[in-house]
Amino acid sequence: MEKYQVHLYLEKRDAALQAEYVKLDVFADQLDMDYSQFFFSAQEVTLNDDTNFYADDVFDYCIEGKGGRQTDTDVELLALRLISKNPMPTIKSFFNAVHNRLKKDKDFDAGIYSGSGVAFYKNILYLKSAAQDKVMWFDFKRKDKPITLE
Repeated sequence: MEKYQVHLYLEKRDAALQAEYVKLDVFADQLDMDYSQFFFSAQEVTLNDDTNFYADDVFDYCIEGKGGRQTDTDVELLALRLISKNPMPTIKSFFNAVHNRLKKDKDFDAGIYSGSGVAFYKNILYLKSAAQDKVMWFDFKRKDKPITLE
C-alpha cells in the first residue's frame, strides 16, 4: 500500500443502512470487523455525508472489497474488484501486484467448489492454513452452503 500510495476506507452501516466511512491507517489502527465492505483508493477521498466510492470523480481510482472476516471456527471469502472498466494506472497496478503476490505465495492455493460441489472456481485463492481448520463461506450473512476445496 505504501509503494502505490493507496488508502484504505471501511464502510459501516447503521440500523437504517446509512453508510459511514472511516479511513484506516493499516500501520496504526486496529481493524474493526464490524464493516459492511471496504475500499482501496489511489487518491485520498474526502469523507462526509455525501461520500460515494462509485461516484464519477472517484471510482476510477478504487477497488471494492467484500468479506475477509474470520472467527475461531469460520472464514469468509475475500473478494476484490476494480470498480471501473478503465481504472487509473496506479490502482490497476496495485490490484495486479496484490493478485500476483498471492498467486506466487506458497502459503496460498487456488480452486474451490461452491457448497453444492457443482460450481468450481479455479482462480479463487485461499490461505492454506486458514482453510485447514475453519469452515469457509462466501458470505457470513448468508451461511447456506460452505465452500469446499479442490
